[in-house]
Amino acid sequence: MFIAGRIGNAIVTALLMFVLVTALGRILFGVAVPWSRLGALLVTLAVGSASFCALGVALTTIIPSRESAPAITNMIVFPLYFVSGVFIPESEIPSGVLHVADVFPVRHLFDALLTGFDPATAGAGFQLGNLAVVAAWGLAGLALAVRRFRWEPRI
Repeated sequence: MFIAGRIGNAIVTALLMFVLVTALGRILFGVAVPWSRLGALLVTLAVGSASFCALGVALTTIIPSRESAPAITNMIVFPLYFVSGVFIPESEIPSGVLHVADVFPVRHLFDALLTGFDPATAGAGFQLGNLAVVAAWGLAGLALAVRRFRWEPRI
């Protein structure tokens, strides 16, 4: 129940942040809201936030202390952001590095969300292949979290 609650909290928080950031983008910068792809964006956001929350809870099972959690998490996530094209344009990343990034969920979530906001996207904007990769990682994280999560630290 704890893990389900954390995942639910992550989804609600992500949806609220999505509404706030999208509204600010529209009001302050005139960014067009992709109303025709809103369903795809909301599904992508829900799958992504649930999956990454499950992966985060799974990661807590190997982090030795509260103090080391930010360092360990950032050591894993920041390199994935860079190789996945989140901070660096994909055109400037070597193709071999992109193939490595394709194994992990960050690139797939980024691509799925980017497609939903891209004005050139035709159709509903669903990226089922990308969502499948993110969901598979999330299910693996959930399985590990359910199996290994404990309230007491492991010694």
